[in-house]
Amino acid sequence: MEALLSPFEETAPPAKYASLEKSFSSYCNEHVPLESPRELRRREELLAELKRVFKQWVRDVCVAKGLTSDLANDAGGKVYTSGSYRLRVHEPGADIDSVCVAPKHCTREDFFSSLKETLEQ
Repeated sequence: MEALLSPFEETAPPAKYASLEKSFSSYCNEHVPLESPRELRRREELLAELKRVFKQWVRDVCVAKGLTSDLANDAGGKVYTSGSYRLRVHEPGADIDSVCVAPKHCTREDFFSSLKETLEQ
């Protein structure tokens, strides 16, 4: 698979970056609270449930719009994380920024009506 963008730099980082990274890691270890393995596992479970609900919603919308069951199953629907959670620098209790990507059959109106209702349930 070809990358969309080529790297802007392919040379190794300067040697001073290693000491800066060590200093930054030391600071984070001392001042940034970490979540427990149990809390991290709970986040992963919540994201898995969000992905399951979103994919089912995409399937339901596609079927409601006349797609066959096979096409609806293959329609997709992806959930991506972003922000501090994706960078693994979130603090305990922080939100998880998520981006839901649906196929063209799922409109903005569907998203803000039926998906909202599904998530509220």
